[in-house]
Amino acid sequence: MIASLFVRRFEQDMSYFSSIMNYGQRGPAFDIPAKKHIASAAKQAVLPSILIFLLILMTAPALLHTAILSGVAFAFTFAFQHLREARTGELLAPQTSRNHAVPIERPDTVQHLGFTVNIGYGLFSLVEDRKGAPLISRVAALRHQISRKLGFSLPHIPIKLDLSLEPNSYRILLHRMVLGEGAAWADEILAIDDGDVESLLKGRPCMDPTFGMNAVWMPARKRTLAVAKGYLVADAATVIATHLHDVAQRNAAKIFGAKEAQQLFDLHQQSSPKLADSLTRKLLSLEQITVICRHLLAENISVKDFGRISGAMIRACEVHSDVADIAEAVRADIGDLIVREIVPSGLPLPVITLDASLDSMLVKALKAGEGAGNPFAPRMARDMIHAVNIAIQSLPPGIRIVALICSPVVRKPLSDLLNQRFPNLSILSDSELPRSKPVELFATVGGPSSSQTMSATNAT
Repeated sequence: MIASLFVRRFEQDMSYFSSIMNYGQRGPAFDIPAKKHIASAAKQAVLPSILIFLLILMTAPALLHTAILSGVAFAFTFAFQHLREARTGELLAPQTSRNHAVPIERPDTVQHLGFTVNIGYGLFSLVEDRKGAPLISRVAALRHQISRKLGFSLPHIPIKLDLSLEPNSYRILLHRMVLGEGAAWADEILAIDDGDVESLLKGRPCMDPTFGMNAVWMPARKRTLAVAKGYLVADAATVIATHLHDVAQRNAAKIFGAKEAQQLFDLHQQSSPKLADSLTRKLLSLEQITVICRHLLAENISVKDFGRISGAMIRACEVHSDVADIAEAVRADIGDLIVREIVPSGLPLPVITLDASLDSMLVKALKAGEGAGNPFAPRMARDMIHAVNIAIQSLPPGIRIVALICSPVVRKPLSDLLNQRFPNLSILSDSELPRSKPVELFATVGGPSSSQTMSATNAT
């Protein structure tokens, strides 16, 4: 009975002591599971303490008070030691887990190496699950479509809500650089005037962000009327996705890196290991292959037929050593692939040509400014841009994409001058044209007139 009373008293003392130790402490080390663990450790210390007390009591009954005091002191010391170890273990456990935890990066330090679409809160319904998230599904399908067309895998394209934007605005970014922006209304449609509209409809007038044609935003209930009037109609998700497709295709070279080149090379090595090994070990490094592919992608040339391109690289290395010259030689070797990207094989290629005198003058200008970053004189460059613009404006309404044909020497500098200003204009050298490909001439950019400016002559 004395032993049971001692045990009960000892458990009360341990409970009181534990409450004192926990007083004023906060945090995960002193949550409910931790208290239970400490109490369990204290209870485990009671049994050996009682056994020692009974042993002393049986061997020395005359010294009952001394035995009791000694047992209590020993039991208290033993239990306190277990209690301290349990508490120390609980304190160290969270600290150890924190030391081995994965560090969390701040949002401003996370870099996304691909395209991003930022939308205003007025377009949030386009990404809501309960409304089908049409923009998310369109962008996901678009990413796979672009990857198949360009020949390499495009990274994930996130859609983010940006409260700094106007409610109905959106932006397309690459590495935090804005490449495209526009406005859209989630519950309306965009009616685009492609030149065949019979009568105009009222709405919010604007320009189509992808093709630059006149358009109006109007309520979705007027879709049937807009189609009957000759408009091309698209909802907000389609407008943003189409704009993203155009931006991604024109900036594919900026996202293509060594990782994408290595993936292409690995796939090619599986099908043609000897050809792949000879390309990298003897002729070109992975960095040089990446630069050549970027040259092609910058002018909307797909790299999906990498086997054909690598073979052209090998043949070009026999003649050239500079990467830019190798890229131009590769273009001439795969000219049929380039033309196929512009127009299907069964249709003639729409072309604009340079007058022979103008082509000769440009060759002389390049030789005079050899090695310069911009070989054309400012006035010549300005007149050239103006003349090409007149030639493009004279095209029939149905012609959206056209090729400008020039000599091989002029092609690359002329492309650098005109590519960003005329995204739908392909600059080809006459050596890149397949002999069997029919062409349809629409205009000729002529030599200097009496006013020393270039002119565009309608070839028809």
